[in-house]
Amino acid sequence: MRKRSWESRILAVLFFGPPVLVAVAIFGPLELGWLPQIQPPYGERYKSTVILPESSLELNSGGLLESDWARGRWSLIYAHISDCDENCLHSLNVLEGVQLAASNEFEDIQLVYLYGGNDSVSLSTINLPEGLIIGRIKGSTAAPLRRVLGEDFLMEGRIYIVNPNGNLVFGYPPDAKQQGVLRDLKRLIAIRRVV
Repeated sequence: MRKRSWESRILAVLFFGPPVLVAVAIFGPLELGWLPQIQPPYGERYKSTVILPESSLELNSGGLLESDWARGRWSLIYAHISDCDENCLHSLNVLEGVQLAASNEFEDIQLVYLYGGNDSVSLSTINLPEGLIIGRIKGSTAAPLRRVLGEDFLMEGRIYIVNPNGNLVFGYPPDAKQQGVLRDLKRLIAIRRVV
């Protein structure tokens, strides 16, 4: 009888010992640093059901922006109801920096400035990024878009990442840092390529 209980103890140690050691190594008090550290997203994540409505927008240069402007490619959007101020310029510079950094590695990304201010003349005096699409979000045709983006956010200004399906994915305050927005965009593009 003693022989069997001794053997069963050895078998129990051999069976349960390795998983316990692995669990202690992973979750234990020792900081081994060999596990990859995953940083949380920088921006505020939207639910996958938040889709930009298809609505034509009046372009600042005249004409209309097609109703499916947010479909088919990644979009970096800065939306602001007021005239372009320091926060606006900072956000547009962030968008341009993210576009330049991401376009070198990935597909083409469009920059969109959804503008609701009254002074369109002031935009001509600002050094705006090349290829920036400026759409006006005033009037009844842009009301569904303003509702989806959030009227409160539009008062302070907000940066958005929109995927090629037209879904709002992330939102950022106007003082967002370029590296955080770029990191989120790179992750999204990498995930989309895998899926």
